[in-house]
Amino acid sequence: MIEVTKSRAIALGYFDGVHLGHRALMQKAVERAKQIGGTSAVFTFDVHPDSVVMGRQVPLLTANAYRREEIKQLGGVDEVIFGHFDERMQHMDWRDFIHKLLIGQFHAGWIISGRNNRFGYKGQGNAEGMAVECEKAGIGYDCIEDVKVDGIVVSSTYIRQLIAQGDMEGAAKFLGHPYTVTGIVEHGRRVGTSVLKVPTVNLRLPSEMALPPYGVYATRVLVDGKSVGAVSTYTFENVVDNHTIHATFARKHTPTPSTPTVEIPDDDALGLNTTDHFAYIVGYGNGEVRPQNNITRAEVATIFFRLLTDDVRDENLTKTNRYSDVAATSWYNTAVSTLSSMGIITGYPDGTFRPNAAITRAEFAAIAARFDNDGDKTAAKFSDIATHWAKDEISIAYNNGWITGYPDGTFGPQRDITRAETMTLVNRVLNRQPETEDDLLPNMTVWTDNANPKAWYYLAVQEATNSHYYEFKTNSQYEKWTELRETRDWKALEQ
Repeated sequence: MIEVTKSRAIALGYFDGVHLGHRALMQKAVERAKQIGGTSAVFTFDVHPDSVVMGRQVPLLTANAYRREEIKQLGGVDEVIFGHFDERMQHMDWRDFIHKLLIGQFHAGWIISGRNNRFGYKGQGNAEGMAVECEKAGIGYDCIEDVKVDGIVVSSTYIRQLIAQGDMEGAAKFLGHPYTVTGIVEHGRRVGTSVLKVPTVNLRLPSEMALPPYGVYATRVLVDGKSVGAVSTYTFENVVDNHTIHATFARKHTPTPSTPTVEIPDDDALGLNTTDHFAYIVGYGNGEVRPQNNITRAEVATIFFRLLTDDVRDENLTKTNRYSDVAATSWYNTAVSTLSSMGIITGYPDGTFRPNAAITRAEFAAIAARFDNDGDKTAAKFSDIATHWAKDEISIAYNNGWITGYPDGTFGPQRDITRAETMTLVNRVLNRQPETEDDLLPNMTVWTDNANPKAWYYLAVQEATNSHYYEFKTNSQYEKWTELRETRDWKALEQ
């Protein structure tokens, strides 16, 4: 039970990771608390709202058990108030959130929020509405403008993307401090000592944590709150009691696996460039993009080749393949050769690749799924894949939310896939999804055969064919374009 003695200056947000933007909010709360002679506070939720609204755990930058400590330590506020986000809170009117909850229950005398903060039912509350209601209630209100680093808005979503790619230096820059994880050391099977002849630590990490990809990272380690420096091994004298390890990460070297993986549930593909939204389809010289045409196996290989991160592409690049029908001079040779060497694409038993054949739904699902080695193979309940060669791959793609079936319960594995369907599915893999036409820009390229915003594939095609900068909408999986950018010279990569 929180005992109220003074008015509060309350900063609003989820405060995951306590990045530079969060600090700006809390600094203002501390300042306003002094001004009104009250206490500074953060109002946040016990669970991430998206985990309730979207029905899946959002990877967190700070484990739930350590959020209060981290917010107070890095923000300097007096209190951290956790509201319970459930269905009732999800459906609360935004005005009630201000007047009944923040003012009525928690005695807000000043409220501080970000420019893009959304609250109340369906996010109908915004900064403008907050300002009006605070004025009506006779309390202060500050809207904090976006904090940017290198022209990019600081956000927890963007930092998660950096971590998923192993860019720990970039994550630290946007956080304002090194990224850390904390866990409990547990007894293991003594494999390190008995088999590897190297002492190892079994660290149980909270399931909700966002973790970097495979590599060597740890540069500073705290054991039971005491720094032991930059170590990769540590010997415990007391192995009876539980011990806590707090590790700070910075990338030293990240080996490229033979087959890239996709980080789930954040939907950020490791080995695929999920950060830079370059156009990966350039259209035709006559102004068409031909969304309803079938797409070939060579074209799909080229798309995924373009979408590889530069590091993965450079480390696996080859122009040599084993297929009898893919010549060294073919425009798709580099893409096919590289993805084949990575095990992402395969040919046929007769030694051909059949580059000009239309790709099937099963073949596409298999390519996408091979970026997720540890994907959920729980059988998708399609009536027509029980004995199909791509049953596991289809199930992985389905369980990741990349593909769907038909109303009759079938998947249609042998059906050819169109260019529009391909762009839709690729965008799902990359989490490149504008929500409405308003999330695009008026000066973008619009194709003569994709000029109808009501077409089911309109947004997907525009996303795939326009290079742009973007930001994620508050508390949403959807993006909003902020500026167009130059398309990469794909021909230079593919030569």
